[in-house]
Amino acid sequence: MNLTIGPLAETHERSRFSSGVEALDRWFHEQAGQSQRKRRTTVWVATEPSHPTVPLGYYSLAPFHVAFDHAPEALRKKLPPEPLYVALIARLAVATDARGRGLGGLLLIDAAKRALQASLQVPTHGVVVHAKDANAASFYRHYGFLPFPDDTLHLYLPMASIAGLP
Repeated sequence: MNLTIGPLAETHERSRFSSGVEALDRWFHEQAGQSQRKRRTTVWVATEPSHPTVPLGYYSLAPFHVAFDHAPEALRKKLPPEPLYVALIARLAVATDARGRGLGGLLLIDAAKRALQASLQVPTHGVVVHAKDANAASFYRHYGFLPFPDDTLHLYLPMASIAGLP
């Protein structure tokens, strides 16, 4: 699959995007641009070079922290009892007509590797996701994400594990 993943731009035809999940579609159509302009998230969009304005999928990254007492042992090991800073994959969606081509996994790996690169400048301990349901949690676990002890829909991937992703 020949794709380009780049930052959300004015030229992206967001209104054409449909993942089949109303909340993800509405956010992308109505709030993604503002969220990026106000520096609450960065939004990354996958397109095909032959159709560079048509989003096939997207994800957003945001800063986040996990209370030390709620963090998994693997994240708080050898650290002082302070909040742990992480990168949050706040949203990840694939267009319904682009499903079945591995795009979700490509977007997830791109997000994790982008977070790893950012952590070289601004240290973070891992990447966190809040899965919308058990199927989504299973998708993240397939890529090595581990559930938090108190919530199986809240998952994390330590920065050290990201380098091993394909």
